[in-house]
Amino acid sequence: MAADLPGFYAYRRRLPHFRAAGATYFVTWRLYPGQPDLDSGERSAVVLAVRHFDGQRYDLSGFVVMNDHVHLLLRPQAGFTLERILHSLKSFTARTLQKTTGRVGRIWQDESFDRVVRSEDEYLEKLEYVVNNPRKRWPETTVYPWVWVADRASREISTGTLLLPVEAGTEAGPTCQLDATPAAPAAGVQG
Repeated sequence: MAADLPGFYAYRRRLPHFRAAGATYFVTWRLYPGQPDLDSGERSAVVLAVRHFDGQRYDLSGFVVMNDHVHLLLRPQAGFTLERILHSLKSFTARTLQKTTGRVGRIWQDESFDRVVRSEDEYLEKLEYVVNNPRKRWPETTVYPWVWVADRASREISTGTLLLPVEAGTEAGPTCQLDATPAAPAAGVQG
């Protein structure tokens, strides 16, 4: 039974949330109703914030910042909870967007959807979903600079531009053609 797992607990706000020590999570959060879509500069600001604490507070496997939502695939490091990580990311990006773009009011919905990734197959499925999300929304898309996946074999970090579809089932996991230009850390990101 899941409740017998070390570090397992569950709680509920509007959505149920399950936590397990050492788990990887697939997370989605959305813009608050009535907020206009994120433009390219705003998406880039969210990317910088998400990438900033990779390897320090969490291990990031992949993400995509869409026009109205964000998907992350990550594993919190010891001493950091998913709740704390998400609060930090959402509050920092909200303040940044308000200050730099003049957005007012709530930027993100209060609650995020999160799911414990339970198997390697599910992990690969979620990573493929992240990479293909832009193409699903905009089928003509061949370049989308706000998607990123870690190379699972070497843990090398690539950032950049989606050019090719994902290949599932390779030993190193899904792959996509990305440019190798690393993103700069976000200045002033706070936790």
